[in-house]
Amino acid sequence: MGIRTVSFTLRAMLAAAIALALFQPFSFGDLYRWKDAEGTIHITEDPSSIPPEYRDETRSRALSTDTRASLLADLADPGVAVTFSEDGLRHFEVPYAGYEGMARRIIIPVTINKSVTTTLLLDTGAPGLVIAPHLAERLGLIDPEEGGLIVTTGGVGGEVPATLTAVDSIQVGAAYAEFLPATITPINSEHFEGLVGMDFLAGYRISIDTSRNVLVFDELPMQQNMPGGHDEIWWRSNFHRIAGMKEAWRRFLIENENGAKTGAGFEQRKKLARHQYSEAEKLYDKLERFASENSVPAHWRQHP
Repeated sequence: MGIRTVSFTLRAMLAAAIALALFQPFSFGDLYRWKDAEGTIHITEDPSSIPPEYRDETRSRALSTDTRASLLADLADPGVAVTFSEDGLRHFEVPYAGYEGMARRIIIPVTINKSVTTTLLLDTGAPGLVIAPHLAERLGLIDPEEGGLIVTTGGVGGEVPATLTAVDSIQVGAAYAEFLPATITPINSEHFEGLVGMDFLAGYRISIDTSRNVLVFDELPMQQNMPGGHDEIWWRSNFHRIAGMKEAWRRFLIENENGAKTGAGFEQRKKLARHQYSEAEKLYDKLERFASENSVPAHWRQHP
């Protein structure tokens, strides 16, 4: 089963809506795949663009939010080389820098929030996204005066202070994900500004071609038990962690407001508590919105 060149057609929503009424069983929100007489595979979101002689052979596949966004990203970047298998799954390659000084590393180009492109270290042992403070500043993720939500993270010398936030989107080649928690902590390297881990890579089978220094992505089939591209453990752990921090800062704020109104550091503690509770609440609300958009089961969102 070969993989051939892919061409894309993206029409206006109005044209697609008209086509819905004319050509059954097509429905908006699907990805349509058809092969012409020369064997070229075409992918489109607009069924009206499919020549009549090929409509009976057209295959459709429902698009998730992540897949639609990723396809739009592919279309916006003509340099992304993407092919599709017979069942509509994407295959693409991303070049990487093979060395950091004398160390062998996989350092890849990453675009965050559709605005800043940088280099991050691929770390399959890391559970999540890690970014350096100066990168977080360029992205506008933390208040330059008051900072963000304070957490701790594991380091070589034990627990070290860090900041927890979330990015709206992250893209590596044609791989795209929305809403990923990110830990902001110093990165001791001049070659990359953070780490990208398994919560981003979960939707792909990854292989490394060291002879050409390319990272090979093969998209995995969509699974009903992975809304938003994440499994139950990911959803439960993030709700548990962020809700727990929100509740802890809420209690600290109440203790300070109900305690002695004088004394050294009272105003500073109160200001800190208010800011930290606000940051935790904003992050929790972001997670809740993302869960609602992806129909995450209510019992996956439960927390103490």
